[in-house]
Amino acid sequence: MFDITDRQVHLSLMLSDIIAAVTAMAPLRDESDVARAFESLPRLEQELQQAVQLSKDKDIPPELRALTSHMVSDMGDLERLLRALQVGDVARFREAGSRLAQDAQDVNGYDPRATNAYDHRLLGSYVDRYRRSIREAGFQLGS
Repeated sequence: MFDITDRQVHLSLMLSDIIAAVTAMAPLRDESDVARAFESLPRLEQELQQAVQLSKDKDIPPELRALTSHMVSDMGDLERLLRALQVGDVARFREAGSRLAQDAQDVNGYDPRATNAYDHRLLGSYVDRYRRSIREAGFQLGS
């Protein structure tokens, strides 16, 4: 049971770190900001690949898998936006910006209640068995 929650927490923290790092890139005011953003992409992409691998675990909630998938899309669109900005391609910049806005909506649409419901279904029998064992041993459980 703890191994399952460890993997879920680990994935959640990885995704939170990636989201924070991407958010910290903005605003892109000048060429040095764009260069710093490009410099951080390989590390973020590596972390995201680790998150993708972890998200394939059978006990990872579908909502966290979907969030991971949205983040993959987000990183690709971010790279396209940076490349367009770097070369001054306004049309590609607008297209990538529009996609990034959609990616942000998808990421912000993550509902932790759905993950909690999944966990309850997945772990409920373990928790029930634990509580029953504690009561049978003569201990009292709080609410």
